[in-house]
Formats: sequence, C-alpha cells, structure tokens
Amino acid sequence: KKEMANRKHVLELDDQREALEEELKNLHAKLNQQGVTLDEALVDKDGFPKANLDHWAIKELRQSIRRKQNDYKKITEQIAESLMNMSDDEQEEEEDDEEE
Repeated sequence: KKEMANRKHVLELDDQREALEEELKNLHAKLNQQGVTLDEALVDKDGFPKANLDHWAIKELRQSIRRKQNDYKKITEQIAESLMNMSDDEQEEEEDDEEE
C-alpha cells in the first residue's frame, strides 16, 4: 500500500517535471526570439543599454527561466529521494520476509 502511494507520488512528480521541461523549452524559445541568450549582456561595449532590445521582456523571461530551473532541480531531487525511499522500503520488506 505504501509502495503504491510512493509510486504514485513519483509519477506525479515526474509529470510536473515534464511540464516544467516544456515550459522551459518555450521560455528559451521566446528568449531566443528576443535575440539574446540567458547570460548575454544587454548593454553595448560602452555600457549603454542596447536600443534594439526589449529589456523588460528579456528580464522577465530570464527571471521566469531561472525560477523554473530552480523548481526543476527541486522536483528532480524529490524524485531521487522518493526513489531512494522506495528502494529502502523494498529492502526492509525483503529483510522482514527473510526473518519470518
């Protein structure tokens, strides 16, 4: 019963992770449409803002990407932790079965 709940939880987390991957892909595409990368400078060599860029939109996209990347990392860590817990639970069950 606990094993099924853990599996369901892992599958839900995996669905969330896949949704985040899709969102990140779309956000990166929008950023590329702006003509910049995640880390590219938005100022020219003299330190002035590049006139041909929508600085506000780029800032918003970059922030969204970084937040989603952090969420993605957290979910990936949760999946790994849940899988380790499932493995530990299975080992405990096997040990209990051997003792009986």
